[in-house]
Amino acid sequence: MKHCIEKTSCWLVAGALSLLPLSSNATLIATEHFDYPDSNSLVSVGTGGSGWSGGWTTNGTSFEVVDGAAYTGDQDAFVNFRTLAESQSTGTLYFAWTGVKERTVDLFETQVLALSGFSNNNSTEEFSLQFRTSNATNEFFLLYGGADSTTGSDSGGSYTEGTEVTFVLEIDFNPGGDDNISAWVFTDGLPAILDTPLLTNSAPITSIDSIRIISNGKRMTGALDNIVVATEYSDLINAVPEPSTYAALFGICTLTVVIIRRRRLSGRDPVK
Repeated sequence: MKHCIEKTSCWLVAGALSLLPLSSNATLIATEHFDYPDSNSLVSVGTGGSGWSGGWTTNGTSFEVVDGAAYTGDQDAFVNFRTLAESQSTGTLYFAWTGVKERTVDLFETQVLALSGFSNNNSTEEFSLQFRTSNATNEFFLLYGGADSTTGSDSGGSYTEGTEVTFVLEIDFNPGGDDNISAWVFTDGLPAILDTPLLTNSAPITSIDSIRIISNGKRMTGALDNIVVATEYSDLINAVPEPSTYAALFGICTLTVVIIRRRRLSGRDPVK
């Protein structure tokens, strides 16, 4: 019986471990969580994450890493690119990133904090998903359609200054015509299933081979973090299981240890 319990415990633990996520997923294209020491120099940051062909580059102005995020201070501006290890042009492609933006002065100027997707080696902007404040009106803004996103734009919803949100963008590549592009914004984490998008349209998008993050530095502070690129929406959701999963695993292991310990302390084996 003791041996039976021990064998059963192994199966229980193995079953509980199966609840944990796999360490890698073929549909996860790239990640960047800005897990670098605080710094304002790309010499010491920008080579982490996964799925990139190199580190962050800049045209002369760069983000500052503060508390594990790409930060923009009052009147600071940055433009930074990072190239994917493999260009994406078929199927469905998802992007996610978290961000927060807050005005420091109420000015009638356009403030932008954004993530954009590029093709042709950082030369053609295919989309740009933005925090935008224009004439003191806060809105989420989507530019799309190649040739520096000049095909069209869509705006919708409003954000509260200083509130962190998570952006999700989906591109459904269509080889025979315009590609479908949709965007969602969430303030309470990502849902299990995407519902009706906040912004949606169609546009000719050739491919995505790199991303750009940008702040135009117009009297605001802000930060970007947790950039994820994937071909499945499920990969955008945090891969670490909920605390309840760990609690269940811990409970099973504890119960198993208690049973075995009691059997050993009894010094008796039931009739087999």
